[in-house]
Amino acid sequence: MHLSTIYLSNFRAYKKVSLKLNRKLNIFIGENGAGKTNLLEAFYFLARQKSFRKAGLPQLLHDGAESFSLTLYFERGKEKHTLNLGYTRLAEAQGWRKRLLLNKRPPQREEKLFNFIKVLLFTQDDVQLVHGSPSLRRNFFNASLSLEAPSYKESLAEYQKLLSQRNKQLRLLRYKKMQRESLTPLTRWDAPLALQAARVTALRFAFIKAIAQRFAHYFSELAQKKDCPARLAYSYSLAGTSYLLDPMQEKERGRYKIIQKTRGALNSENMALDAKFYLASLKAAEKKDLRFGHSCVGPHTEDFVFLVNGQNAQHRLSQGETRALVNALKLSMHWLTVKREGIRPLLLLDDVFADLDQAKIRALLKALMDSGQAIIACANE
Repeated sequence: MHLSTIYLSNFRAYKKVSLKLNRKLNIFIGENGAGKTNLLEAFYFLARQKSFRKAGLPQLLHDGAESFSLTLYFERGKEKHTLNLGYTRLAEAQGWRKRLLLNKRPPQREEKLFNFIKVLLFTQDDVQLVHGSPSLRRNFFNASLSLEAPSYKESLAEYQKLLSQRNKQLRLLRYKKMQRESLTPLTRWDAPLALQAARVTALRFAFIKAIAQRFAHYFSELAQKKDCPARLAYSYSLAGTSYLLDPMQEKERGRYKIIQKTRGALNSENMALDAKFYLASLKAAEKKDLRFGHSCVGPHTEDFVFLVNGQNAQHRLSQGETRALVNALKLSMHWLTVKREGIRPLLLLDDVFADLDQAKIRALLKALMDSGQAIIACANE
């Protein structure tokens, strides 16, 4: 995918601006508040129809304007496209009128344009994927895998629906102890929930396995550490036993050996075994679940673990090494999209050089050059 020209009208700091883009690196340098991030936000908004800065439509308007529009000329595969997206504020607080055109025509199905322009965003906050909570990592990987794999999005949605129903029943059983005989038993949800849990976990691990070698390669290059291997593993518990599934360690991944790298490829024997273990875990945790009023085991409690030299990277790396680690993750995800779909997502980088020394900056720029087209905003040369 190659973006050639973008036009911004009344968007954020820009009243009118047009930019022609280089096929490789596009670097915008300026002081804080100069509008660099606004440009990245425009590309992201065209791709996802939302801001990565959690801004509402009123915040995207240029001062004094009542409407804004973004127009992008780009190539996807061998086809040339024009995408126009704009919003107009209606009078008397009646909301907004949206205008979305692909090649000068309204799309027959608007949802098909979501993620039609593929982007991958790098921000200063990415280091929280290493330092932050397990829920932050789960949310990131859930969102990323849902964009790239419809099978994961469907399995996760079904799992979350069943989990919500089971938790609601747990709360009823907890607060109505005297009436438990008349309430629906938890077994109604346990088996289907265990099956979806097995699917979600298998798809998560299949993703980790698919990027494992490329992730290790990128970290070695970006961190300038040839003898310091990095890995991404998966931590979870079944029937009271904790597991750390690591695709780079053959003995540790046991029954996952025959999961393929292709999207959604599962083995029925593995699925059945996983579901059986999850079902046993739900049964074993039933008293604890009743005490707390929610389900305490399953993919919603599990974690993605960054390992460097076999140790958890959370408190062992410098800021520059941590930045290199998350950049390696993003670049390996980019590589996987190219491998599976033949499309190179646009790379958007917002002030991610601050923690890097000159050698690491040069290594990152080389990796970006090799990966495709990138839009970079930074505060210094």
